[in-house]
Amino acid sequence: MWLPNKNEKKKSIASIANDFIGDGEAIFCDSSTTCMHLVPYLIKKQNLIIITNGLHIATSLSERSDAKIYICGGHIYNSSGSVLGSSASEFISNFRADIAFISCEGISKNGIYMSNDEQAQIKEKIITQARETILLCDSSKVNKESYYKLCGYNNIDTIITDKKPEKNSFLVNTDIELLYPVE
Repeated sequence: MWLPNKNEKKKSIASIANDFIGDGEAIFCDSSTTCMHLVPYLIKKQNLIIITNGLHIATSLSERSDAKIYICGGHIYNSSGSVLGSSASEFISNFRADIAFISCEGISKNGIYMSNDEQAQIKEKIITQARETILLCDSSKVNKESYYKLCGYNNIDTIITDKKPEKNSFLVNTDIELLYPVE
């Protein structure tokens, strides 16, 4: 099974995200390496429906899971294994999911940001098609912005990060559920 570089931050985020996943659910997973760290948890669940734009996620799950896996068509972005484009977005429109797991390039008091507008368009569609959206964001992305604003906080239900934010952080002052490992 393909796994990105081992990253303890992303592993701890995935461990917390696992608590949101139940048997028999429909789940959107974006193509991020953070979502890739969910794979070891997803393969342990029963009767999942996974919708993704990530080639690596789909391949890894298909090798070790009984999940019903859907992957969108479109063009593949560089070596990331992300499937992008209007056909990918249209494909996602055909599904509703219980939970969407997405990542980002940066997060600030002004919102959630991406450095690729095509990736952002897929994530925007995923957000609109999910009952609940969970942002997986390691602490290196906090207080960073990029050129494309993905969304505001009103589109996110839960943020999972790898460490407790400082008490004066904008993350503490949102109305969104904020989760992180206990120190």
